[in-house]
Amino acid sequence: MERFSDSDIAALTVCESKEELSYFLSGVTDTLKEMVRQEYLPDRFKGKL
Repeated sequence: MERFSDSDIAALTVCESKEELSYFLSGVTDTLKEMVRQEYLPDRFKGKL
């Protein structure tokens, strides 16, 4: 995400800025953690609810 400008992000995603993309990613990550069993998650996502 650091390599792209806000205009690049807007052209490539449904988000219009890095801030919006970060918020979107956080929401997706939270949803995934709620849907799957913790033992199947990569270590970087465990226990961050």
